[in-house]
Amino acid sequence: MARPASCLTALALTVACLVVPRACSADFARSRDAVAELCLHLTGYDPNGDGRVEIERLQRVAEGADFPGERAGGGDGLVLVLVEERLLSPLPEGADLRPALTQYVADLAAAGPDVLLLSLAVYAGEAHQDGRTVLAIREFFRQVQQRMPGFRGAVLVGNFPDALLVRQYFWRLHQPTTLNQGKPNERKFEQPLDYWRTRAEPIAMRSELVLSDLDGRWEDCYHEAREALPYVIAAFPDGAEQAGGVTADFEEGTDAFEDFFFLDDGAWKEEPAGDGKRKFTCLGERNKECSTADLTLTNPLARPDIAVARVNARNAAVNPDPAIVDAPGHGLLDDTGKPQTLTFESNDKTPPSVASGSPTPSWNGNSWPSTSSGTTAIERAPSTRTAGRRPSPPNGGLRWPR
Repeated sequence: MARPASCLTALALTVACLVVPRACSADFARSRDAVAELCLHLTGYDPNGDGRVEIERLQRVAEGADFPGERAGGGDGLVLVLVEERLLSPLPEGADLRPALTQYVADLAAAGPDVLLLSLAVYAGEAHQDGRTVLAIREFFRQVQQRMPGFRGAVLVGNFPDALLVRQYFWRLHQPTTLNQGKPNERKFEQPLDYWRTRAEPIAMRSELVLSDLDGRWEDCYHEAREALPYVIAAFPDGAEQAGGVTADFEEGTDAFEDFFFLDDGAWKEEPAGDGKRKFTCLGERNKECSTADLTLTNPLARPDIAVARVNARNAAVNPDPAIVDAPGHGLLDDTGKPQTLTFESNDKTPPSVASGSPTPSWNGNSWPSTSSGTTAIERAPSTRTAGRRPSPPNGGLRWPR
């Protein structure tokens, strides 16, 4: 089964500080040429042929750029820095990210690995398919690793899609419970009893495990369309067996998810047992995401093969439109600069980007779609500070940003 801790293991990877002298730059040249070939091959990449291109453009920044975008290290593998294409385009106002990226590439290379800076533009249309775009980027990483076994990892700079992990698993409990709460067939058990539940739930809204586990079977786990996943909660007043049991007391239903990777570790079967009862049997973990090697473990789980880190200031820095005020005259920010709740006389008098079906909508902590201005320029400032920060950890080691 996949576990979020695996992502933390990948992000916590420390680039070795020992620099091995190189006899020549032949290895770096081979890596550079191989990556350039893969960039050309995967530009316009549409793996399922639905007309929505997942990787629109992918290229080495050094090609046609007016600043250094790559650096040979000490022979300690290869690291890729992928920057969202729009962040490299000059703006009349706003921080220039390029000098900070040049410094970041140099700092990474000084720690040992060869470093290549790539420009990446991915699908940004209306279809809800972040997971499919993540799989496309993962395919690029997978092909890089096939050609260069020393591929250590990647840093994504910009607003790239994330992988949503949804997991269904068995949970055996012994405590009071209520089945079908609020329904005509509600059944409440005041005293502790054996019951188990198998129900899907999000376990990671943003996970790097899909990108970092290059030999797993994540394509088999991806669900793009909205899907209703069944669940069951079964109570056993007379006691449950380890793998299930027979009961007339159970609750069944569905929960819907969209654009997600499904870790189905809670499969079950049920069959009639007479007198209105059902026999429920736990089928165990399916581990569909695990590679052949992962399945040989005593406790099978998906494991990262590379480290993946991100620097993303999108929606972390915004410039709220001062023209938007509510009925009492309050703006989007209070006197201390913090978001505040706005009150409007009616939905008709609420700005379209603020209306949420309620006369008192509030900022949701995620984004102001059209209530902010100049967000592309503003987001470059924290990105520039992060990329340009000079590392000085103990013993000279360079730890990748989380």
